[in-house]
Amino acid sequence: MTESKAWDWDKESDSIWLQTSEESYYVAQKWKDKNVKRMLDFGCGLGSLILSEEATEHLKSWAEKENLSMDVHLS
Repeated sequence: MTESKAWDWDKESDSIWLQTSEESYYVAQKWKDKNVKRMLDFGCGLGSLILSEEATEHLKSWAEKENLSMDVHLS
């Protein structure tokens, strides 16, 4: 069995984790074409990539740099 560990974003140096997938661009363009302004994202997977406080703080900072209005909550 593999031991689960919290992700340590301070030690991560590979920028691939910060790159948007090609599929996301397609979906985002569809939303833009339909003038979608708001969305709700539920974490509905197995939890292997669940967001941490560090990840949500990074997302908030990134959104701010991109001048995006975003409410990010971790519960």
